[in-house]
Amino acid sequence: MRKLKSTFFIFNFIITIVFVTCFTYTKIQLNNITTPPYKLSTNTICITINENVQKTSRTSLPQVLEELQVVLNDNKVLLISENINSYGLGVFDPNGYYETYKLISGNQFNHNSKGVLVRDKSYTYKSVKNNEIVSNNGKIIPVIGVYDNSYPLFDINKEYIYNFFDDPALSGYCYLDHPNKVKLENILRNEIIPLLNDGGYDVGVDKTYTTSLTSIISKLITNSVYVISLLIILFLYINLFINYNNNLSKLKKVINVHMVLGGTRLLLTRYITKYYISSIIVGSICGGLFYAIVFNRSKLTLSLVTIFLCILINIIISYILSIIVVYNKCVFIGRDGKRL
Repeated sequence: MRKLKSTFFIFNFIITIVFVTCFTYTKIQLNNITTPPYKLSTNTICITINENVQKTSRTSLPQVLEELQVVLNDNKVLLISENINSYGLGVFDPNGYYETYKLISGNQFNHNSKGVLVRDKSYTYKSVKNNEIVSNNGKIIPVIGVYDNSYPLFDINKEYIYNFFDDPALSGYCYLDHPNKVKLENILRNEIIPLLNDGGYDVGVDKTYTTSLTSIISKLITNSVYVISLLIILFLYINLFINYNNNLSKLKKVINVHMVLGGTRLLLTRYITKYYISSIIVGSICGGLFYAIVFNRSKLTLSLVTIFLCILINIIISYILSIIVVYNKCVFIGRDGKRL
């Protein structure tokens, strides 16, 4: 019986860790599907812009930028640029969407402002001289405000926020947002993409966001990594069921004795499961605590309440599987070892 308990403990320990990991990945994927960064709306479209050196540009870069600014400003399209080669986050906010959010100090900037917002305690913040900084392109830009991690445009990988057209860099990820999604799609398809193509840039739609249940499910099931993780969970529970079946088969004599003495299937099931339920519970709790300790303060961290919920779900599933096995054993094992 002790060996049986140890086996159940180990299996539930491992499965709980995998289950919590899969739950975390699901949460991350749901967040990526439904929630754009920087407190943007679900109308947001994320595009990738890459310079094509083999393509002959028909429009010069200054002209592309000038026309792009006109298109964004006339249509009130919000743009956020995540250029991987820049320590700054480029923002063009014609509607003043972010003006209502508070800074640690200084003033908010809009699309007409000349200056940057610097992240508090960053390297750039510490290197500010005469209330100015040097941008990636070597430009001297005045500092007009300071923000912290509570600010919606906070990005741990970015040192400051600047007006995109003050120091433009097209290549990278760009987020476009507008109150009307259909209009935004038309502007992107009919104006922005052709303009950038003429400037020698390739544009692709990286992702869109949705809160529609059917769209969410569709995106999840087309995610190969997510599907594989679900199959792993299913595989582990099938193996857990097989393990229960093989190990509980060793209790054939116990079952026979109780059946001879007139024990019912229900009472026998309760009698056997009470011996190993503690192993299921302790194994699941230890697996959850192990995950919480190992992934503490990482991107995979979860609240203790969520981890407890995952532990509880695993205990319930594991216990139900064990009950099914024990009850079936009681059905198939009679007084002489034959089916009742």
